[in-house]
Amino acid sequence: MTGSQYAKITGAEDPSDKKPKVLMSWNSMRGSAGSSARPSSGIFAIMNSNAVFAAEGKKCVDLNDPAIAADATIGFDLLTESMWEIAARAGDTHKYPVGQDTYSGIGTYIWYYDNSDSGTTLHEVGTKPANAWGFYDMPGNVCNYCRDTWNSTDLATIQTNAFAPVTSGTAGSCGTRSISYYRGNSTDERIAMFAYSGRQKESKSGQYKGFGIRIAYIPQEQAD
Repeated sequence: MTGSQYAKITGAEDPSDKKPKVLMSWNSMRGSAGSSARPSSGIFAIMNSNAVFAAEGKKCVDLNDPAIAADATIGFDLLTESMWEIAARAGDTHKYPVGQDTYSGIGTYIWYYDNSDSGTTLHEVGTKPANAWGFYDMPGNVCNYCRDTWNSTDLATIQTNAFAPVTSGTAGSCGTRSISYYRGNSTDERIAMFAYSGRQKESKSGQYKGFGIRIAYIPQEQAD
């Protein structure tokens, strides 16, 4: 989501801003709702309560599928981890973008530390090539919070059900409910960090210049 898109929803930002909207925490985007519940407040709750945005969202799903058409929980939210990786890869089975198994040369496709003034610059969306499915900056420019709550017993895998966020597990000293995964990495990171499968964790209350908003229009299914 760019600053101008955020302005269209809230009226709170520069409508000409084509850079990613940042400094939004997981909590400020979704409210106090758990990972498997619909957002209780914040940007996603605003969008879900607005008929115009809901109509736009419905253009993105197959409403001819009876299961989707009848699902009263469908709405705007963060992507789950597995949804993020599916969208980022867009069918690519290699380690790095786009179709590469090493990070040499991937700066053609991503914004990272060395081509972003040592991590001090964010870039307008659309200034690097989109992936095969038309998504910009999946890896690079800004990180994306995911809906999943951090689960320290599940650090090596992601859910096989793309709609089901990780919601529980042993979280060490951090506390399960306060930590979320994020994907994609930002201009703060060196180029080797941009493998599709790279994943890290951060506080749900943190507001960072390198964290943006990635929107999905999806059913709010419970975790398996």
